[in-house]
Amino acid sequence: MTTPLCENVSDAIPLPCDEVLTISVYRVNWLRARETYKRTREEVILVSHEMEWTVRYFHHQAERWSKRKSAIDTAGHLAYALRMESMWTRFATRSMEVFSATRQKFPPPLDECSTLSF
Repeated sequence: MTTPLCENVSDAIPLPCDEVLTISVYRVNWLRARETYKRTREEVILVSHEMEWTVRYFHHQAERWSKRKSAIDTAGHLAYALRMESMWTRFATRSMEVFSATRQKFPPPLDECSTLSF
């Protein structure tokens, strides 16, 4: 018994239906793998930028509290402003340390991320 022939739109040579199905499965798997690669690549870039943005935000908050404490005249408010400035500075320092260690342990595989530094 011969296998029925299927018309393959992309090729001029008719192929057996089993081969057409196999080629279609490979194409779908290739497309899935390509999109997974693209999503992963985008995620690596975004996470690298988000780490940098987080550190910058913490530094910004520390600077805001530093400016606020210079305008305060009561001891209680000054103590609170100093505490908040110290907290945001520690957040910035600690996140920079953790992100740098993470980037050394798991370096990004892409050239786009190699320009980011902490």
